[in-house]
Amino acid sequence: MASPGRAISASKTIQRPAPVRPRFHSGMKLACGSAVGLALLRQFSKRRLPGARFVAIRAWQQPLSGKLPEPLRATDGRKPDAPPEDVFTLDTITQRMPKILQSVLASLPPAVKSAELEKNIEALQDDMRQGAQLRLLTSDSPRVGANAWNQHLEAFIERGEGWHTAPWWLVENYMYKRLLEDSARSFSIFQYPELLLPPPLASWV
Repeated sequence: MASPGRAISASKTIQRPAPVRPRFHSGMKLACGSAVGLALLRQFSKRRLPGARFVAIRAWQQPLSGKLPEPLRATDGRKPDAPPEDVFTLDTITQRMPKILQSVLASLPPAVKSAELEKNIEALQDDMRQGAQLRLLTSDSPRVGANAWNQHLEAFIERGEGWHTAPWWLVENYMYKRLLEDSARSFSIFQYPELLLPPPLASWV
């Protein structure tokens, strides 16, 4: 049994309070952050870094490394294990572009939808599906721009390239030139101003 003296001394033991940690107010945190930021700014300001204009000029002066990739063609999609981007060009020229022409033909007013125009558009669709050879533009309409276009088409035609072997970007734009050429033979776009407006505004003319 513990002695009375030990019991009294144990009961008089004083518990020391936990140390109080200083709390930083938002103002103190902001001051510390600003001080650190100024110190870093002074350190980096001593180093002379190139400006954006200098970097852009140096990058422009660097010679191009390697050669540009080959343009996408419809024939790329016929290769075994062709990636999706190559199959896309084949589907675009043989399926999507003929559908675009079909939708254009369906949206024309009956007054301008002649049998000759329908025949020419159907022939153009067959050329795209079969990969026929390209030909020069023959229309003198300023909307076609045959003179400027034929200067670029001659090189592809001399090599015997067609819808499937010529670059995809070329033949897709060439399709619209052929469409303008066929439509210019059938009617003048200025005779039907509703064709120049989007559908919501067509009823206002």
